[in-house]
Parts: sequence; structure tokens; C-alpha cells
Amino acid sequence: MNLQVSSIVDVILDRSPEELIGGVLMALVLALGLSGLFHLIRRKVSDTSTLIVCLALSSNLVAMTVGGAFVRYKFTGGRSLWGARSVEAPAPPPGIPGGRSGFIASRILESADLNGDRLLSADEAVFAAAQFVKESGEGGDSPLDERRLRAAIWARLGPHSSMGMGRDGPSRPAERPTATGKVGHRSFRNDREQSSH
Repeated sequence: MNLQVSSIVDVILDRSPEELIGGVLMALVLALGLSGLFHLIRRKVSDTSTLIVCLALSSNLVAMTVGGAFVRYKFTGGRSLWGARSVEAPAPPPGIPGGRSGFIASRILESADLNGDRLLSADEAVFAAAQFVKESGEGGDSPLDERRLRAAIWARLGPHSSMGMGRDGPSRPAERPTATGKVGHRSFRNDREQSSH
């Protein structure tokens, strides 16, 4: 899927039900206004196709203005996007604890927590990151470019990430790597040095 299309899908999935209902109502109001203006003006204009194009462009401009105002108010508290130094994250949608970020954090913790204590140590994170690169690359310790990294994340989280499913459905416990003892003080640099010899 195209990056722009997936970004639009992410924005839609991140919206709360109230925001989605508000967007649908706004679209209905714009459609009713467009229909009313068309019926009022069509008798005075001989070329109806030009009238439809002008009304569609006007309603599109109104929709973009309302959408831009919503984004500015929601994410920057009314400040300009260019002048805002830090943008506050939107509130998570109801029904999913922590929203998409909470789901992603839960999946990362589930995959990387080797000893099952629901805490992610630095050693576990390094080991999980090294395993992720090895499983997602062309084999061995070959690095990932942006395209392969996006594909690997997509394969693990997939389009239904808000429902806890990846491209092939929910992950099964048997697919998780089993702990082979204490991870110890391993570092990613040491792993790369050993693999190069």
C-alpha cells in the first residue's frame, strides 16, 4: 500500500467514534448545502456543469478549511503549526487502552519480554532488535533499508492493528521466541563483530 494511503488510513483509525460521527455529519451538512444552492441557482445559470464544478470546488474549500481548523485546534491548542514547538498527542480513542500506541507497546513487550516479567530491560530490547533485523532482512546481519523496515512492521502489525491482528491474524504464543537462559550483557555491537568473523 502506498505510504500516503496508509497515512490516511492511520489518521482515520486514530479518530474516536465521536470525531468520525462529527465528520460524517459535517459531510451531510455540506452535501445538503451544496444541493440547496444548486436548486436555487440552476434556473439563473444556463450551463449546469459549470455550476456543479463551482459548487463542488467551493464545498471542497469549506471542507479543507474546517479540517485544517480542527487539526490546528486539536493538536496545537489553536497555535500555528509552524510556531508550535511541541505538539501534544491526541487523546486515545475509547475502547483501546492507550490507543494505537498502547497496542504497539503491548505487542513490542509481548515479543521482546523473554523472561515474562512484563518489564523490558535494555538487554532484552537489544536482543529483540537484533532478532527483528535478522528475521526481517535478507538473512544474517544485513541491515534494513526504509522500505524493508516498513514491510516488516506492516507484516507484524498489519492493517488491522487496532484490533490486535496482523496480516496473518493474531500471533500465537508458539510463534514467540523462547528464552534460552539469561540474556546477560550482550550488546548489538558485539553481535555484529562476532557475525563478521
